[in-house]
Amino acid sequence: LYTMQSDIDKICEWMENWQLQLSISKCIVLHIGRLNPNVNYLINGREIATVDTQRDLGVLISRNLRFHEHVDKVCKKAIGITSLLLKNLCTKNLRMIIDMYKVFARPHLEYCSEIWNPSNLGDVLKLESIQRYFTRCLPGLHSLSYRERLSICGLETLELRRLIKDLVFAYQITHGNSIINPYEFFDITDTSGRRRHPFYIRLPRYRLSLTQSFFQYRVIK
Repeated sequence: LYTMQSDIDKICEWMENWQLQLSISKCIVLHIGRLNPNVNYLINGREIATVDTQRDLGVLISRNLRFHEHVDKVCKKAIGITSLLLKNLCTKNLRMIIDMYKVFARPHLEYCSEIWNPSNLGDVLKLESIQRYFTRCLPGLHSLSYRERLSICGLETLELRRLIKDLVFAYQITHGNSIINPYEFFDITDTSGRRRHPFYIRLPRYRLSLTQSFFQYRVIK
């Protein structure tokens, strides 16, 4: 705790030496975890505001590390764009409508999913409902099942796409195509003399159910 406040003081001192001003109104504190002591921090004697949720690079981070609010946010954004496309596109060209959905709506449902990929069934269904709605509104597809509509449109379920993104990112980490050190991020075991491939990763043990939804745990499974 002392280190955190002392680091803040050093930043303030550095900015003062260089005649710069730090905007306190743009600084926040997000306490994470149930056992967090929730200490108040100061900038030049003024207390920094504390929040329960904060957006960081487009992802809503909450103090309990659950992403229900982020899922609600992206679903609201995506359904608005999807409805706008279906209402204003003056064409019956199925391929063109699908391409517009891929470009303008679907990215909102997948951005940084490696961080917030939900394990909660309610959130999974909420995300998938956007694509269900879109495919159901396409010309001539209303009476078909969701799987049939996806097959005709050449689309995958959003859940499958998130899984693929997880696996691709894990591949990049383990093969040195990321700035993340794989031996610090994963528990990669020594496979010399064993009948295992060189990228065997041990599944870590967690006591809390929440941590099982973290990337390091779910991607191994």
